[in-house]
Amino acid sequence: MIWVQNVEVEALAPPETCNRKFVQPLLRDFITVYQIPKSMTISDCEKFLRDIHESTELSQIALPTRRKISLGGGEAAFSQAICTWARKQPNPSVRTYIKDGDISFISPLLATLYGLIACFNTEIILGSKGEDISSIVRTKGLERVKEIQNMKANSFPKGNELQIVCVDHLSMGNPESLYAKGNFVEARLRDRAEFQYIARQIVKALVVEELSSELTPEVVSGLGGMLYEIFRNTEDHGLRGLDKSRLMHSVRGIHARVRTSDLESFLRFSSDYTPLKDYFSQFKVQDSNHTRSFFELSVFDSGVGFAPSWLKLPIESILPRAELSAIRSCFEPNQTSKTRSGYGIGLPKVLESLIQLSGFLRLRTGRFSVVFSFAGGGNKVATAFDELESNLAESILSPVEGALLTILFPLRRSSNRR
Repeated sequence: MIWVQNVEVEALAPPETCNRKFVQPLLRDFITVYQIPKSMTISDCEKFLRDIHESTELSQIALPTRRKISLGGGEAAFSQAICTWARKQPNPSVRTYIKDGDISFISPLLATLYGLIACFNTEIILGSKGEDISSIVRTKGLERVKEIQNMKANSFPKGNELQIVCVDHLSMGNPESLYAKGNFVEARLRDRAEFQYIARQIVKALVVEELSSELTPEVVSGLGGMLYEIFRNTEDHGLRGLDKSRLMHSVRGIHARVRTSDLESFLRFSSDYTPLKDYFSQFKVQDSNHTRSFFELSVFDSGVGFAPSWLKLPIESILPRAELSAIRSCFEPNQTSKTRSGYGIGLPKVLESLIQLSGFLRLRTGRFSVVFSFAGGGNKVATAFDELESNLAESILSPVEGALLTILFPLRRSSNRR
């Protein structure tokens, strides 16, 4: 759970301490501190978003140095929530467990998506004793972003996780893996065919050969088309506000990973988020082999969100039913808010691919979370929106900045193919 307390402080106690006190030497009044949990569940994230939306007080967040397992885009969801929280604060500050600028604590924090996002969306970064360590953390953060930005698609590091991050407000918005520089005056986003190549390289880096039998060229091509469509959307709508002015803070990116565990663990870690638990439960019924791997991909930005981009209105001016209708339009073929040709096909096509893959999709934007689950035959695309509309009052969530789209699908060894 997210731990919250109003405190007056001098130091950040060790993580294992129960009676924690937090100190902000620059403030004399009580402030609210939100302790981000190591297990970053979607339900905890929604509670955090609700708390910060309802609060009008100054607050800080305390970041864990390392995270435990998170499923269904939980880490990306908290990264989106941190951007949302930061825009509500006049001088956002975070607390860490970093001791005296110790690099052994800084590096693990900046290796996480949420740590990197927090580094560039806050004004002050505090150590475990309340000391200002902003300079050294940002220096290391810039080194980390440069390392990411200099990666080429054919040199993605092998492992079970990959991050590609743009920090646009620091003129670091054109990673080489996603943008072509060459002789162009400005770097241009690579085209659809190049994104299909990027998708192949991501799969090659993250998915071991014996698990790649489901990933046919057609599937990988579909992933590349989705990446292109959604990431192009972040470029169009994640950099500027509705008045076309540059956002003071803009982060965008891709977070991909492979999770392998027994199905009981997947069910346990998703137990407080019913859509994800129901999705994993389908595989327990279908498959006698309880050890499974899932490919997870999140694309995110901190812009204005789906409905404001579509309707050209701030979220406060949009009725929930109109917002839901606008989001739904984004999933219908040949519907687009862009004037250029070739748009409006990415989201419908990724849904087609997920149906074939028994996949799962979650979109979090504005005041809604839209989930499609296609395990065990799944539901029709319209069903998710019909259910939201029929329970509209219960479906309205606290607003978030930008958009986060996460897809999840199983990887099967050849011997496990159904």
